[in-house]
Amino acid sequence: MTRLLLILILTSTQVVSLLAQTDTLSRDTTAAEDIVIDADRLVVITAGDTVTQLVYGDVRAYHQGSFMYSDSARRRDDIFTAMSNVVMLQGDSVRLFADSLRYEIDTSVAYLYDNVALKHLDQELYTDRLVYNSATQIAYYYDTAVLVQQTSTVRSLKGVFDIDNEISYYYHYVTVEDGDFTLRSDSLVWYNRSKRATFNSPTRISTGDSEIYCEQGYYDLYDSTGLFKVNAQYVGDETTALADSIYYDGQSGLIELMGNARYYHLGDTATADYIKYNQSTGDVLLRGSAIYQGVQRSAEGEVIRYNEISEGFETEGRSNLVDAERAVIADRLTYDKAKGSGRAIGDVDYRDTINKARILADSLDFRDADEYVLATALVGKPVYSQLMDADSIHISADTLRSITTIDTSYTTTPTDTLQLLSEEVVADSLGVDSVIVVRTDSILYDTIMVIDTSNYIIADNDVEIYRTDLQAVGDSLAYDRRDSTIFLFGNPILWSDTTQFDADTIAIYMRDEAIDRIELINNAMIISSTDMVYYSQIAGRKIDAYFVDGELDSMVVSGNAQSIYYMADDEEGYIGINKTDCARIVFLFEESELSDIKFYNDNESKILPIQGTDHEGLKLNGFSWQITRRPESSADLKS
Repeated sequence: MTRLLLILILTSTQVVSLLAQTDTLSRDTTAAEDIVIDADRLVVITAGDTVTQLVYGDVRAYHQGSFMYSDSARRRDDIFTAMSNVVMLQGDSVRLFADSLRYEIDTSVAYLYDNVALKHLDQELYTDRLVYNSATQIAYYYDTAVLVQQTSTVRSLKGVFDIDNEISYYYHYVTVEDGDFTLRSDSLVWYNRSKRATFNSPTRISTGDSEIYCEQGYYDLYDSTGLFKVNAQYVGDETTALADSIYYDGQSGLIELMGNARYYHLGDTATADYIKYNQSTGDVLLRGSAIYQGVQRSAEGEVIRYNEISEGFETEGRSNLVDAERAVIADRLTYDKAKGSGRAIGDVDYRDTINKARILADSLDFRDADEYVLATALVGKPVYSQLMDADSIHISADTLRSITTIDTSYTTTPTDTLQLLSEEVVADSLGVDSVIVVRTDSILYDTIMVIDTSNYIIADNDVEIYRTDLQAVGDSLAYDRRDSTIFLFGNPILWSDTTQFDADTIAIYMRDEAIDRIELINNAMIISSTDMVYYSQIAGRKIDAYFVDGELDSMVVSGNAQSIYYMADDEEGYIGINKTDCARIVFLFEESELSDIKFYNDNESKILPIQGTDHEGLKLNGFSWQITRRPESSADLKS
């Protein structure tokens, strides 16, 4: 007992002495320096060459500038283990807490377990497993941790906390939250003092009503600024932006897009090499191959400046400005929406879309209120020309031609004979100067459509059509401007409401500017879907759809008619599937809703349940739902 008391007294004296000298100790003291332990009670267990010290009650230990406290502890060889209410202190600012600690004396590395907290200045790190090197002041964790710094919270599965350099490295499922700011990434570097996050992996940032995505960059939480690179995208409440690089200033509302810049705001679209947008003032600068497309007007030029609020424009370099009333091309353009006036300077090409007029001049002033235009020329005179009338249908294609028809005729001809025909042969046989021969492919027979060359619009290659009641795409098109009849060839597809029509050839007949009849010739198919999950289908050699006052009235399917119809109850819930094969089917509609179906000749029909049916297997041969190709507006047409 006397010996044990002497040991405790000497140990206690050493600790008191060392505690008094803490300010003069250096962390560079050699790792060979032994740990000093003090406690209320000490038990020494010897087993062979192994000596184990067990200490209980108010345990205090010191090693290499680190103080450790716990309810109990064990020292065996170079391992010091502390249990219950563990506290580790280093210097004035580093504090660690845990349920237990394993400390390697020779390496100065501590392993902390359960309810671990590391506190350094205004930062608090929480986890259940932490490795802390007291010599380097670097902490590691491998199983989820949370860092709290003032109003910021960082979470990740793995991380490195470098106290000396005030840098943290976070990996796997990283999130940073600060008020309405949220950052999600797979890895990032966190600079503690500046609260800057840098990242080199796919990262998504939410700041109030905006979203940012990139794969490389940084963001400063203190001043709400950031630079985002690699697939950079910004989505705001009313704004979307994409570019090679995006600089964002959340405090001033400034967004800079650099390289392949694209910007969308409400109905406005802008593209350029560089775009600068101020959310606060509404000012937008486009520089380099600039294109602006707005709800009211569009513009192209080397440099475009405009304001979303005032809708004023100014351009530099060869530019054009297009709105509902005019289209202007010039070397420089200005437009003041508030005054309702504008000026064009340098090789001006002005088109009055209201009066369908065109003016060529050196400079031109125009005014909205009274449609006033003043054109001048330095050499020669301004030139005015009246444009031709245009229909309300919009057509785009690689090639557009205007022709007139003498006669439109369909001739069914064997394929081998059709291959011998040419435009010259058909023209000679009809006694006309020139014709267009349109062929549609089938297995045994092809259809020839013969058109003379004067009063038609012929479109070739990548044709797109848009009207409010129909949209279509195809390889070629013939449009009769006299009666608004449209012929589509070469894998054409037509959409009306929720229905898609396709065939080798599609003919659309209009009456009083509304659809009167749609004729699908060869390999005809109609697909309809309201939910993009289940698809009703009709197929046959030929389909005729009839409309009354622009609404579908009836439909006749001829030749190898097939029908897949998803039946619904009054509450639009699916109740079954009608699958039918026959020679001819007639569909009757009331207010565009199917009211009756009539089948003719060799009818094979069955009802299938919704549940348990292979819906993918019900898709008819040739099924191809291509809604993504559907033009959604005239502005969507490829140009």
